[in-house]
Amino acid sequence: MKAPEFQLRCNIEIAERVRRGLDNGSIALNATQDQVSSVLIMSTRTLNRRLHSEGTSLKTIITQARLEKSRALLATTTLSVEVIAKMLGLSGGRTLAQIFIRKTGESPSQYRNSFTVQY
Repeated sequence: MKAPEFQLRCNIEIAERVRRGLDNGSIALNATQDQVSSVLIMSTRTLNRRLHSEGTSLKTIITQARLEKSRALLATTTLSVEVIAKMLGLSGGRTLAQIFIRKTGESPSQYRNSFTVQY
């Protein structure tokens, strides 16, 4: 009989395992498919196939994680967009801005300004 934690781990969707890895730092936000599949102890092909069967992709999951982390950092820190982008494994602030605008309809600066207290 399998250990309960192993059974639980096997019942969790791969996409959720990737999300949890991104959240807890066991998977880097700039990880390659090979690195992610290695952490999950499966081949890259199996990773892609299982994510596809769940209706998503590694790129989609990583982009969503980056967006969530950037929102949190923009709302709670005064770090520049450039610094946040580098922290998220992106090439620069312009890349973060493009992702942010495409996904939210507003720039990182506009998002941050919505948290500023107006007197």
